[in-house]
Amino acid sequence: MKEIIEILKKEDGIKSLLAKGKVFLVGGLVRDSFIGKESKDVDLLVTNIPLSNIAEILKPFGRVDEVGESFGVVKFTPTNWSMDEPIDIAIPRTETKIGEGHKGFEVVADPELPIETDLFRRDFTINAIACDLDGNIIDPFNGIGDLNSGIIRMVNPDAFADDPLRMLRCIQFSSRFGFKIEETTWNSILENQMKIRSISGERILEEMDKIFFKGDIKLGLQLLESSGLRKCIFKHVNKDKKDDDSLELMINNIKTREDFYAVICSSNHEVFKTTLKGDATTAKGIKAIKFAFDNFAALGPNMMSEPHHRMIAFESIKVSESIIDSMMIPGMVRRAMLTLDGITFPRTRKDLAINGEDVKALNLFKEKDTGKVIQLALQTVMFEDAPNDKDILLEIIKRNKLKVLS
Repeated sequence: MKEIIEILKKEDGIKSLLAKGKVFLVGGLVRDSFIGKESKDVDLLVTNIPLSNIAEILKPFGRVDEVGESFGVVKFTPTNWSMDEPIDIAIPRTETKIGEGHKGFEVVADPELPIETDLFRRDFTINAIACDLDGNIIDPFNGIGDLNSGIIRMVNPDAFADDPLRMLRCIQFSSRFGFKIEETTWNSILENQMKIRSISGERILEEMDKIFFKGDIKLGLQLLESSGLRKCIFKHVNKDKKDDDSLELMINNIKTREDFYAVICSSNHEVFKTTLKGDATTAKGIKAIKFAFDNFAALGPNMMSEPHHRMIAFESIKVSESIIDSMMIPGMVRRAMLTLDGITFPRTRKDLAINGEDVKALNLFKEKDTGKVIQLALQTVMFEDAPNDKDILLEIIKRNKLKVLS
C-alpha cells in the first residue's frame, strides 16, 4: 500500500485534489495490504470536493469517465498511468433501502459527509477500512482486528436484508481468504437466504466465478450448501444423506469450470443458462458431463466393455470437447477418453481416416447412405478395434456392403 500511496502522491491530478480536499484509499487494496495479498484495484474516496468539481480538476491530467455520476463515482486514468485499471474515485454517500433487489436504494452522495459514515454502509468490517495519503488508518469497526483474527463480520445488522448479494460475497471471501464467518453474520445469512432470489443471475454468476477462480472450491461449495443459498438459488432439495455424500464426492472431483457448475446446477445445463444467465460454452460442457453419466448408467451388464466406453467418450466429445479435461465423468469413460488420440481412435468424426468423398468414390451406395457408411466405419474402429486406416476401412466397407444397405 505504501508503494501505491507514493505513486498517487506523484500524480498531478491527485495532488490537485489534495490541495482542495482529503483523499483516502478504500476497498480491497487496503484490505489486502494487511493480509499480504496483491491488489490492482485503486479505489479512492474524496471528501470536501463536489463530484462535478473533482471531474473538472482531473480532466487536464488524464481521462475522466463520469460513469457513475448518480452514485458519486468517476473513473480517472492519469496520463502515463502504469496500472491495468483506472482509478475509481468516489465521494462519501449514504444508501437508504426503498425497494427490492440491489437497485432498491436511495443514494445520497455528499462530499461533506464524514468518511466514517461512508464506511458504515459497506458490507464487512474488513472492507470498511480507509487510509489517507499520509498513511493514517481510519478503522471505525475494527476491521484490522477481524483481518488479524481471520473473521468476516457484517458492519451493520441490515447488511444482507439491504443487499442480499452480500451473502454470496461473504461466502466467496471466506473461500478466498480461509476466514471464518462470525456467528451473528452466519445466522443473518440463514435468516435472509430466501432474499437471494431477488438478485440477478449475472451478479450471482460473478460471485460464483470468484469462488472457482480465486477461492477454496470445496469450502465455498460446502458453505453454499450449508447456508441454504444453493437451494434457494436453484430450488434444489437434498432428500437424504446419500445425496449429501454424492455431493461431497463430486466436490472432490472438480477440476474445470464446467465441473464446478455441473455440481452447483446438478448437471442441468438449462438451469445454468436460465438461472445464472451463463455462457453457451460452459453450458455445453455441463451437458456433455451429464450425457456421459447418463449413457454410462444406461449400459447393461453385457455392455460394460472398453468399446462401449469409447463410444460414450466419443459421443460426449461431440457435445463439448471441454469434457476431455473433466474429472466428473465416470472413471471407465474417462480412461476410454484418454485413448481417443485422433489416430488409433478418432476423437471426433473428422479424425476418422475416411470421409464422405472417399465413400462416394466407391460408387457402391446412394448419396443418402453416405452417413450410414461413415457410421459403420466408426463403429468398426470403436467396437472391433480395426485400425483407423483409410485403405483398411474402405476394404471393410466393401465387404459389408449388404450390412449398410439392409
